[in-house]
Amino acid sequence: MLKEVIILGKATGWEEAPLHFGEEEIQTWGLNTHILVRPLDIVFEPHDVEWWLNNFNNETWWHKSEGGYDRHLKKVNEMEIPYLTLTHHPFIPTSQPYPVEEIVRELGIDYFTGGIDYMIAYAIHKRVERIHIYGVHTTYDDEYAYQKPSLEFWIGVAIGRGIDVKVHGSHSLLKPMYQGKIFTNDA
Repeated sequence: MLKEVIILGKATGWEEAPLHFGEEEIQTWGLNTHILVRPLDIVFEPHDVEWWLNNFNNETWWHKSEGGYDRHLKKVNEMEIPYLTLTHHPFIPTSQPYPVEEIVRELGIDYFTGGIDYMIAYAIHKRVERIHIYGVHTTYDDEYAYQKPSLEFWIGVAIGRGIDVKVHGSHSLLKPMYQGKIFTNDA
């Protein structure tokens, strides 16, 4: 039975997460191209797979920096691990639709602004006992600042349901913001 989940974001610090793979009680979940750099038990893809495949080519920064969107799909197929995305894709045999309607019905809210939200909600849905979050930063001046409220909301829902949540290495999550600045105990 799954008891603990390690959730990996894409910011610095994700690489500090302990390696767990293929264990019954502990799983590591990551976003799309994480599978190229470490083993995962589930890959989450909150974007439209076909759009990414059709709109990114060798000239894009993303393709160059991470080795290409199609490369991570190939790795998922080689490893035959679950790939939670918007819909099943025949070219990804392990792809399965993220159960958004079921989770929204169960948890009572449809408030998702990014992949980590979906991962936390899925962990709640799976009734895990512990969630560890690595590599998730939402500072006032980064492109993911708009995701901070929903991430903290889902962390609060998890805690409210008795799940032990640990945020590792983040200098912004679960920290107050004032006029665009994050206050920490160090300030």
